[in-house]
Amino acid sequence: MIEVTELILSMLSALILGVGMWRSMRKNPDPFSPIKIYIVFNTFFYADIFFGEHNFLVRAIYLAQCSIILICGFFEPKGVGLNWEGVRKQAVKTKKMVLLVWVLSVFPIATQLMVIGELGGVASAISNIALRVKYFEGRGYILIINSSFIVLNLIHFCAVLISKSKRNLILYVFHFSILVLIGLLSGSRSFIVMTLLAAVVIYSYLFKRIKKSKLLLIFFAFASLVAILGELRNTVSVADDVVSFENYGSSGGLEGSHFKYGLIPLDIITASNLSELQWGKTYLSLLTNFIPRAINSDKLESGGVYFTRVYADNAWGGDSNLATGAVTEGIINFGFGFGLIFGLTGIFVFYILGILAYKKLILRGMNEKTFMFLIPYIYFILLAARYSYSEFSYVIFSFVLTVIFPWYLFRFLYGKSVRLN
Repeated sequence: MIEVTELILSMLSALILGVGMWRSMRKNPDPFSPIKIYIVFNTFFYADIFFGEHNFLVRAIYLAQCSIILICGFFEPKGVGLNWEGVRKQAVKTKKMVLLVWVLSVFPIATQLMVIGELGGVASAISNIALRVKYFEGRGYILIINSSFIVLNLIHFCAVLISKSKRNLILYVFHFSILVLIGLLSGSRSFIVMTLLAAVVIYSYLFKRIKKSKLLLIFFAFASLVAILGELRNTVSVADDVVSFENYGSSGGLEGSHFKYGLIPLDIITASNLSELQWGKTYLSLLTNFIPRAINSDKLESGGVYFTRVYADNAWGGDSNLATGAVTEGIINFGFGFGLIFGLTGIFVFYILGILAYKKLILRGMNEKTFMFLIPYIYFILLAARYSYSEFSYVIFSFVLTVIFPWYLFRFLYGKSVRLN
């Protein structure tokens, strides 16, 4: 049973999120302004707080996170005066963009084919999904190269919107189909879902503003897709090189662990006695993550690796790890007092940085010299939105190597005509 005080905390959280969304809608008509994205993520990945059993401290922490979003809402700029210059078709070399996308796509496609061959075929690759963490130890370059396909796909999508060419559209559909296959074989829902989300945002900023009336439909479409992909990943089985989903739906509903992503580590840490504090070592693991394991095999443990090993009894034997979330990572480093404050402060900082990026890019409008900056901007906003339930090293490391690096490489090869004033 949920205690009265816990119920009040949950109701206050819902009220704050509702007020925050209402205020953002009135203040800024942009359907994808940072505050709206923060609220959606903070609701979706913590939704079980309103239905499940969670202790008082977990609910209080969630209330604090909701309050941070409300406070950040006062820093979100008004949407009045948005400058939508548009992108002049003749000023963008879309043919060069598409050609360069396909040339660079050869590398992730070849890498994926290499993985399939090494594992013994498509069926074996699918059966390896549950062991993907172990398989990619020391092979991080594969994940980095494969993830570059996402940025390339989004650049291709930009070229389609700008050129309005049927030929480019057909090529894009083919490119996106390959992306879906890579995502399915890697067992990564975010590989597909986050790409689609980024594409929707790009469409709204670069081509045609999405109406508010369609936002709820888009939300439920993405929520259903996340659940379906999760259920497929959890029920897939391979026997005699035959892939089947015999247990699909056997749980009585679609997979719903994503509604608890942000709550699971909080439930565990608030019910545990703290072991040896890490004093910032999980944050410093960001630096060692950039060093190949072949050079430095004794890397610092990231927050998720350490947390799973120590506080989750190494539940998967190293085959998988829980993400700590910002607050839990703060606690395992600095204790319940300062660690809690440190974690919440980190969330606030990332939220504010996202709003500053919005002011710097989106409010100035899209044109032929700035449109390509949409991709790193969107992924930085997603980084800020995901940080509360992810972990420090992961969000920054993945952003630098899987977004900034391939994007900058493409920009360098494409030419200097794309710049941010």
